[in-house]
Amino acid sequence: MEIVSDGTNWKILHYDSIFAYAKHTETSGTNGGSSTANTVQTRTINNLTGDTGFASIATNQITLVPGTYEIIGFSEAYEVSRHQVFLYSITGSTYDLDGTSVVVALDGTSTSSNISGQIIVTSTEVFELRHWTQGTKATTGLGFAADNHASNPQSNEVYAQLKITKIR
Repeated sequence: MEIVSDGTNWKILHYDSIFAYAKHTETSGTNGGSSTANTVQTRTINNLTGDTGFASIATNQITLVPGTYEIIGFSEAYEVSRHQVFLYSITGSTYDLDGTSVVVALDGTSTSSNISGQIIVTSTEVFELRHWTQGTKATTGLGFAADNHASNPQSNEVYAQLKITKIR
């Protein structure tokens, strides 16, 4: 950050963007959860990394302080036919960002609905990552564990992730 003072006031001339990752992670070998047909489900958000000075998580909700944000991310689904992810404002009761509409073959295919866009938060606001699925799939509808072999060195499964960049 580059700041200057006129002797009385401080002014920010330039600062690099800061970002955090809000994720749904599970231990290796744990599936992402069940999907329910034609239902908008709140995705699990249980991991926050990066700069956490502007964001926090609790009970699958993301709280953001005032600012302008660029958000990109994804949400996984497995054998649910069609699906779409959304960023929902609990505070404003609005769907603020729509993810891509995805059609999934029912042949063991896993796909992601991707989300990207900019939001402006004028006062502290609470969000959820929500996911509509057309099909019901027990245990794996919201993500199929990748660790099905002892040679896989990864330590966590990641089923949803948002990169939240505070740009102002």
